[in-house]
Amino acid sequence: MQIIPPNDFKRLPWKNGKGETIELAINEGGTMADFDWRISMAKVTEDGPFSDFSGYQRQLLLLEGVGITLKHQNHDGRHQYQTLATPLAVANFDGGLMTSGVLINGPISDFNLIVKAAKYQTDVHVLQASTLTLPLSQLLFAYAVTGSCEVTFSNNTITLPQGYLVRLAADDLASSSPVNFSGERVIIMSLALL
Repeated sequence: MQIIPPNDFKRLPWKNGKGETIELAINEGGTMADFDWRISMAKVTEDGPFSDFSGYQRQLLLLEGVGITLKHQNHDGRHQYQTLATPLAVANFDGGLMTSGVLINGPISDFNLIVKAAKYQTDVHVLQASTLTLPLSQLLFAYAVTGSCEVTFSNNTITLPQGYLVRLAADDLASSSPVNFSGERVIIMSLALL
């Protein structure tokens, strides 16, 4: 288990150079050019193209702001649209698509999970003043968006402060019992090897 506080997050330029990302966590040995999984946040202040992450699957959640519409150009040339207009709404898309974002009414902040598509299957869950129990997977992450989050596993309970990220790996835990999460507003990510 690893608790990652905000002062350990790293500020990095976007891959396309048009903004800045706050990297919360990346797999050991991972770099911006080559990683298995990465969790980050970003402020989007203007309409424009998203970075090319060919070979990766992306999950993007709206943290703050009115919203954003994503326009994806599929590999066959057709367009697909996804609008995130409610807090913690999720868009799941192929990182290799030509994607651009159009802000609905001013800047937004977003939360990103990006994984190698050939290596991981992901599930993203959003808690809003509720509780969730998940089976243990290869990796579990929880990010406390608003308020704290309680995480119970292997007869242990930790309280994750607002703005912190926790990482639980299957080989870190003493048993294969489920993991319980409760909190006000929490993003929970499950990564399973394919």
